[in-house]
Amino acid sequence: MLRHGDPLGVIVVGWAVPGPVSSVHEGLLKQFADQAVIALENVRLFTAEQHRTRELYEALEQQTATSARARYHKLFAGRARASVQRDVEQRATDL
Repeated sequence: MLRHGDPLGVIVVGWAVPGPVSSVHEGLLKQFADQAVIALENVRLFTAEQHRTRELYEALEQQTATSARARYHKLFAGRARASVQRDVEQRATDL
C-alpha cells in the first residue's frame, strides 16, 4: 500500500491452489489496497482534527475561566469601592 508513493503497509494474500494471480484478482487487490490507504488517511486526519478540537476546547475553557475571574474581580472591586465610599460618607455625616 502506497500513500503519495511512500510505503504505508502491506496486504498479504494467499490461495489454496498455487498458480499465477489473475489480472482480475490483481485489480481487485489493488482497489482494496487503495481503499485501505484512503481509510488510513481518513483516520489520521480525523485523529489530528480531534486533537486540534481538544486543544481549542481547552483554550476556550481557560479563556472563559479567565474572563469569569476578571468579571468577578471587577464586580468585587466596584462593590468594595462603593462600600468604602458609603463608610466614608457615613463617617463624614457622623462628624
